[in-house]
Amino acid sequence: MIKLKLWPATAKQVKVAFAIELMKWMEILLLECKVSTKGFCEALIIRNDLQPFQANHLKELIRKETVCEFRHSYYKLGNFNKLDDGTVCPACPKGSGTRFVAIDANFGPAEAIVERFFITDEEVSNFVNSYNDSTTGFKECNQFKAGDKVRSKSRTSKMDVTGVFGSVCRHELPVLFMNMQHGERLAYSVLLLDKLLNVPASKDQKLNVTYDIACVLFSHLKIRNQDDMLAKMQMKIPILHCYGHQASCQVEFNPRRTTGFGLTDGEGIERWSYLRCSARITKEMTPSHRVDLLTDALLHYAKRKERNIGKVLVQKHSKAVSILKNTEKEIGDKIRLINKVITEETIQEWKIEEKATLCSKAKPVKAMGRGLC
Repeated sequence: MIKLKLWPATAKQVKVAFAIELMKWMEILLLECKVSTKGFCEALIIRNDLQPFQANHLKELIRKETVCEFRHSYYKLGNFNKLDDGTVCPACPKGSGTRFVAIDANFGPAEAIVERFFITDEEVSNFVNSYNDSTTGFKECNQFKAGDKVRSKSRTSKMDVTGVFGSVCRHELPVLFMNMQHGERLAYSVLLLDKLLNVPASKDQKLNVTYDIACVLFSHLKIRNQDDMLAKMQMKIPILHCYGHQASCQVEFNPRRTTGFGLTDGEGIERWSYLRCSARITKEMTPSHRVDLLTDALLHYAKRKERNIGKVLVQKHSKAVSILKNTEKEIGDKIRLINKVITEETIQEWKIEEKATLCSKAKPVKAMGRGLC
């Protein structure tokens, strides 16, 4: 049947088959345009003027495993000669070097995804339930609601899965995710970072992390004496979120003020809303079908980003060169206007003095009996 370009509707006693080209169109419309299988069937019924009994039979067959099996087989066929399974960013370092990831929660599609990208629900549940993240006193940054265990429990007590907590690399390809059974608790970020730091392939890598409440997470890890974890990474606040924090955090956790971050804005996870549109389709699926579809959606998105990665990197390099040139010119113009000898060392001293002044004025965090700036 495959040689005849037909895909069987059932594994045994095949009586109906679908044209493979039709199956490919259904997959593309599903992953790219978020057209549900039900919607696709309705379009076929209208297009071919099917009778009610034919329409019902078509819907019954489509709901079986044949569609999921086709997507799985078609993906394997298209990637059998590649060096990886589609989950590795081609531009991120593979050995030593520095890896950038942006982490955050997404309360859009509350579905379970496992296999290639996701930590199992059992492991997440065991860690979160046993981890003490009830540290209080994180009120220094305009009372951010993320990381608040009490609020997390009260607002999500009637939900089995509330959303997804995950990470993408600086090139916006998916890295690692987990389902959340609560609000955005600190335990989720701690587990995710622990996983990222202990991947065998990243043992010799440094990790640069951006997170909306990096200052809160940093304070929490310091209080918990997680110095080994902190020594392997730098944590900063994404550019746009940074200006919602108090002045001391804007200085200490600003990626623009940190050597090695360059023009990385850390907002990749905010732009990464591809899965959010899948909620409308997956909410009526069985758990296994939901897992299959969202896994395929992640792989499809990664492939789409990988296809354009060369062009994007060239554009970013050109932008970085232009910004560097303009910045050097502006700094030179300002120094000439001041008419005073100012060197790079002078500017670095100003930065240190600014940070020291702002941190000394910031409210100390009283958490678990200890104070932090």
